[in-house]
Amino acid sequence: MKFLKITFGLLFTIVLIVFCIGMFASKAHHSERSDTFNCSRLKLWTTLNDIQDLPKRRKEIKRVEFTGTTKNGLRKWKQYTVMGGLMTMEEIESKPMEKLKVSITESTFGMKGVWTYELSGNDSTFCSLTITEDSEIDKLLLRSLMTILGRDANIKKEINTLKIAATADDMPGLDIGIQ
Repeated sequence: MKFLKITFGLLFTIVLIVFCIGMFASKAHHSERSDTFNCSRLKLWTTLNDIQDLPKRRKEIKRVEFTGTTKNGLRKWKQYTVMGGLMTMEEIESKPMEKLKVSITESTFGMKGVWTYELSGNDSTFCSLTITEDSEIDKLLLRSLMTILGRDANIKKEINTLKIAATADDMPGLDIGIQ
């Protein structure tokens, strides 16, 4: 009986701590991270724009469905996750080889925001990428977990995933309209 009381007390304390972290954590978040890539700017830009390949590079994405274009002709799509979630995405800005700005307009996870990808460097074997995140998490549990894991965990993971994909020799080509 004493063991059950201790276990229940410990679980209650953990739940209370997670709840408090979420309550006191800011909904809004801004972070920025840069890194250097061992590939050309063209290869990184091509990888970044290969939305259809996301399920192959990111294990949490089950499938991608293109839903059309914005009034400015930029892409819109949905990302279905392995956890049964859905994120509605759209490009806000696209300057080939320089800048890509993507927005989560709707999410079953309670997260919205804008991610900006800026490429630099003219070398054919090295380039740099800066990712800026301006997001907001409405759901308390996700806000708690992201605060515990580090609010910039998504950017770190994205950079690592892009590094692996952009430096792979067998990456299929993608027509992204660069002449």
